[in-house]
Amino acid sequence: MTGNIRNVPLPLDPTDAQCLARVLAEAFTGRNPGWSADDLIALSGQAGVCIHASVDGALIMRSVLDEAEILTIGIRPSARRQGRARALLTKALAELAAQGVHRIFLEVADNNLAARAVYSVVGFRETGRRRSYYLDEDGTRLDAVLMDMSLDC
Repeated sequence: MTGNIRNVPLPLDPTDAQCLARVLAEAFTGRNPGWSADDLIALSGQAGVCIHASVDGALIMRSVLDEAEILTIGIRPSARRQGRARALLTKALAELAAQGVHRIFLEVADNNLAARAVYSVVGFRETGRRRSYYLDEDGTRLDAVLMDMSLDC
């Protein structure tokens, strides 16, 4: 069961921005998701931004010409391991392919093995690292794993 995923109308109105900020805050409990309602409203007004959301999670991406970046994916802890992140990614990848996007990038914390596994299953591959990029909840520094995939067949 993946829930009803919808494209969120942009730019975000304050109510949608607050709901989305709450979902992301819960998804990143113990970490700073970096997305306040005001941040989300500002981001949603930028060209190329798209947000897919359900009651259990959200994906934010941005595309420029034939490239795109997954900015964040967050799934509430109670809804994890049920295919929700994969469903969000699948919807986003289909939309990007239809728009003519050929290459997609993302970064993920080195210790986020579940996310890295989902990304690998849908076709992302590791291309590099940013050393000590993230600050973990216990104060240690974590590498950012850079991943990308091609939508060219």
